[in-house]
Amino acid sequence: MNPKNLNGLFTMGNFTDYLTDFRWLWHIGFWLMYGISRLFQYYLTILYYEDIYLQFMLLTDLSIVVVVYATLWLYKNLQLKFYLISGLVLWLLYLGFVVIFQKYYLSGVKEIDESSFWNLYFPYLTKYLMTFIILSLAKYFKDNFVQYQLENRQKKLQTQYELEHLKSQISPHFLFNTMNNFYGLAVQKSDKLPELMVKLSNLLRYSLYETKKDSVQIFHEITHLQNFISLDRIRLEDDLLFDFSTNITSQHKETISPLLLVVFVENAFKHSRSSLTKQIEIKISAYLDENSCLSFNVFNTCGVEKLSGKDVGIGLENVKRRLNVLYPGDLHTLKIMQEENYFEVDLKMKL
Repeated sequence: MNPKNLNGLFTMGNFTDYLTDFRWLWHIGFWLMYGISRLFQYYLTILYYEDIYLQFMLLTDLSIVVVVYATLWLYKNLQLKFYLISGLVLWLLYLGFVVIFQKYYLSGVKEIDESSFWNLYFPYLTKYLMTFIILSLAKYFKDNFVQYQLENRQKKLQTQYELEHLKSQISPHFLFNTMNNFYGLAVQKSDKLPELMVKLSNLLRYSLYETKKDSVQIFHEITHLQNFISLDRIRLEDDLLFDFSTNITSQHKETISPLLLVVFVENAFKHSRSSLTKQIEIKISAYLDENSCLSFNVFNTCGVEKLSGKDVGIGLENVKRRLNVLYPGDLHTLKIMQEENYFEVDLKMKL
């Protein structure tokens, strides 16, 4: 790490980013607090009690790890009412298990043998219930903190990405090439020209107005892609083997952040022109399953040399950042595969 960056390493902004991006820090913090809360009891046990007591404490503290993560699983998968009931039952049963294990493991110890199950159970009841409550509150606070930070990121970055993508997708260079193509079609008096002009109009309208929204219907985003493709493929028409497949129609009401997919399509057309084979191949597919999961795949041929980070450009880096902010964690997976003569992107998103 550059020493010049050390001063800003632990700023509040960086710290909140770490807590948002690295969820395991919360787990470390919880177990550190738990360990600290147990230090004094371990100290007294080592000082005044036999070794068997220390062994019992270590074994029960190891078993509590399982119960904590079982509780977190219940929190994640159940509604609040059912979570509170099932979590409470889990911890009460766990305390019963600890008492039974205590009577077994410490059998032969006079005060344990002479104590009934309930005499050992009730003194620990408050401690275990408090652990359950503190764990639940910590989970609630953590989830709300992370959600708040992600929403703030999204708001801050939306305007920035909106401008970046307007510049990259509807750039003067793209419009210049499109108008040149239109001129050639006009000279040829091609029947394609009126339809393509409508597509350009729709493309500009979508890019100017839909980007002001946080999300758009997935069908509209796919239509935008098709308009973009219709204009960009003109220059490759004679040498292009192209396929576009989708099951997305206007009946699909799922939404997506606008201009999120077009970056991959633009890169496919841009880098396919470096293909050393005469036949250029581009395949694009977009499918929604019954669980509202989008599978989006873009395949294109390219030159023999693998694309460097510079060749891929800032477009892919920006879209990766957008995906991490808008569809964090398990909500998306992105795989980019580069071989000597092809480039492929495979994106899966939960809409």
